[in-house]
Amino acid sequence: MEGPRLRNVYGRPAGSIPDFTYSDALKNAHFTWDSELLNRWLAKPDSLVPDTDMDFHIANEEERANIIQFLRLSSGK
Repeated sequence: MEGPRLRNVYGRPAGSIPDFTYSDALKNAHFTWDSELLNRWLAKPDSLVPDTDMDFHIANEEERANIIQFLRLSSGK
């Protein structure tokens, strides 16, 4: 499966890209992506949004930090 576009994800409300089919859990999450939430999501998605369709995770803390920094900078934040 393919996920939603990650361009400008940092600072964007979760589940908000109109042309992507999100799980009901993520559509109803009502939060905006920031460093803390992205870290929790990338480490263990179900701990942040139970019943999500996300199966992918990144166990390595340094790798998560590098990804989050890239997402933040590429979003102009």
